[in-house]
Amino acid sequence: MVVLVLAVVAGAGYFGWQWWQGRDTGTPTATPTFTPTQTCHTPRPPKPPSPLPSPSAVDVEVLNGSNQPGLARTTADALANAGFSVIGFGNSGQSPPSAAVVRYPKDQLGPAVTVASYLPDSVLKPADQASGPAGVVIVLGDGFTQVRSTDAAAAAAADVPVPTPSPICK
Repeated sequence: MVVLVLAVVAGAGYFGWQWWQGRDTGTPTATPTFTPTQTCHTPRPPKPPSPLPSPSAVDVEVLNGSNQPGLARTTADALANAGFSVIGFGNSGQSPPSAAVVRYPKDQLGPAVTVASYLPDSVLKPADQASGPAGVVIVLGDGFTQVRSTDAAAAAAADVPVPTPSPICK
């Protein structure tokens, strides 16, 4: 019987203590946080101008990011033979994961698509206006092999993947 009385007293004490700790004293124990909801949408990819600029209207710089010596020069020569205005060539400290990366200012999508149509498996990448190139810059990777012919480039121009813009959140 004594054990039963002790159990009842202990249980009542426990529940009383829980009640005392959880009672509302008028002072919040935790500050509620407000999390605003954002609305995000991804803009449609821009459409290149139609018709695309001709190679003679495009200034391009060619950089070698591969382990193949002389690749920038031979590619620059091939692009010049296709009609591009090659403003320079050299080496790059970066090696792209694709055959070639075509970097361009955001307002030069058309010229960039023209360049990419001549470079199989190339990837377009808009450059940051503040630190990006003034014109179209190609960085060649280890997977690059050769410049397409003018006829093959004309056929490939419609299939050049245009980068999807980043989502805009408000």
